Amino acid sequence: LVGFYQQMVEIRLFEDAASRGFRQGKIGGYLHVYSGQEAVAVGFIHAMQEGDRTITAYRDHAHALLQGADPKAVMAELYGKGTGLIKGKGGSMHYTDLTVGLLGENAIVGAGAPIAVGAALRAKLDKTGQVAMTIFGDGATNQGALLEGGDQAAGRRLVHPQLGGELSDPGHAVPGEQLKDGDRAVDGLHGAGGVTVLVRWGPG
Repeated sequence: LVGFYQQMVEIRLFEDAASRGFRQGKIGGYLHVYSGQEAVAVGFIHAMQEGDRTITAYRDHAHALLQGADPKAVMAELYGKGTGLIKGKGGSMHYTDLTVGLLGENAIVGAGAPIAVGAALRAKLDKTGQVAMTIFGDGATNQGALLEGGDQAAGRRLVHPQLGGELSDPGHAVPGEQLKDGDRAVDGLHGAGGVTVLVRWGPG
């Protein structure tokens, strides 16, 4: 447990430093920090085994760090430096490090699910026993790509956990009435045979 706490603190310190750089105008584009959700990523990434894959949404710094990406390269990417994970060309919203199983993050809401399903299919065909996990926010629960990904995973009997509902405030990205419909859609993935976890965060 102490190790988990240390990881959460390290993520918070990283995000605090990134936030300072963004407020000072040193980080271009936009910045989505993971502050307040550290325990979610620590728990799920800890459950992964070597060779497992993830694809995240655009709140992805914690996942890159936890999966073993070089923290200096992760920060350099935010600053647009050539020493960043993808040579400073992706910024905050497009981290990728295939060496640690991070297939990338997708700034298109819900679009990561089909990519993770492809990785899960490859693992099944290669008989490696690997898992591919999709990580998405509340706004993705109504997206067809997410539901189609769950349907494909179920139909092909793939190991494709979906960590959903990461958000800083319920209804922040999606009006409450739409999120309610999305809850039913995510529940439907259970019936389709997908392994789905809906995480609630924030007040309310």
